[in-house]
Amino acid sequence: MYREGRTVEVSGSASVSAPPDVFTVILEVSSTRDSASLAQGDVTGQCSKLIDSLINLGLQKKAISTERFSVTPDYELIFDDNRREVKLKGFKASSWMTINSRELDLAGRILDVVVDGGLTQIHSAGFGATNWQEHAYDALRDAAKDARMKAIAIAEGLGVNLGNAVSVTTDSNDHRSYYRHELDEARYCRSETSPVATPDAIKGAATIRATFKLLTGSSKVFQFTNKDSNLWFNSFQPNRRGKRIEDVISLSENLRLEVSVEDLDGNTVVQRAVLSALNKGQPGLKVIEGKEDWRQQLGTYGGDYLLVINRVSYV
Repeated sequence: MYREGRTVEVSGSASVSAPPDVFTVILEVSSTRDSASLAQGDVTGQCSKLIDSLINLGLQKKAISTERFSVTPDYELIFDDNRREVKLKGFKASSWMTINSRELDLAGRILDVVVDGGLTQIHSAGFGATNWQEHAYDALRDAAKDARMKAIAIAEGLGVNLGNAVSVTTDSNDHRSYYRHELDEARYCRSETSPVATPDAIKGAATIRATFKLLTGSSKVFQFTNKDSNLWFNSFQPNRRGKRIEDVISLSENLRLEVSVEDLDGNTVVQRAVLSALNKGQPGLKVIEGKEDWRQQLGTYGGDYLLVINRVSYV
């Protein structure tokens, strides 16, 4: 038999996709020379040529950004007999560049320009969706709904009701792991021999784990005052064991409650009614099925009763 405080842990997953709208290349331009000035000149000149070539291709200058420029000594470790020696080989200058093209059909030609330019190493190249974060949030919401539906099915199978979620975890990287469609070996290919095909969609996924309360016994009975002609109310008092309905069920959720109503002596006065969550600045419930019986038996104003929750579901 289940005792109050028991929980169920479930997982939920969802996938999401979005049409690609940007082609991104992240590359590094570098040169090692005997002097720092020569290495810096190589990198500065190559970056300038590369930017000019990309603009001539049809890209706007704002689609190209350079960052992380550095010049560092380049050392070589030499082992001679049992002696180890560190020797200065020269100086390495490098600058990183990011290219974001909204013209997806230019992907192959962009790679050609980068590869042909020399002194460059492509670190990543692929298609992406600029509004991917919104889709990632949708995936998390859908994963949460999937977890909740599983928990509801388990609770129904066990003959108990489902309460609030008490903990939720998710892989922080999971919802962003597929936000780009990376090209295979993009740094080595040329579009003449390896055409760059635009993917139909950028795909991703999200997974969460959630723990829900399982409600049984006295936690299903709450005292309330019926006091509104519109049949919605929020004056749920602690029941005979001191519980408030808000402690076990979130009245801000899209809930559907199948209930019956008893008077304070335990006599059934409403056999069946269906309530839904109604949030008008504060938690509440509204009768959506069985209104006539409710009005006839309870009236529209006044009176204290016991609400017996027989089934909880989410819509």
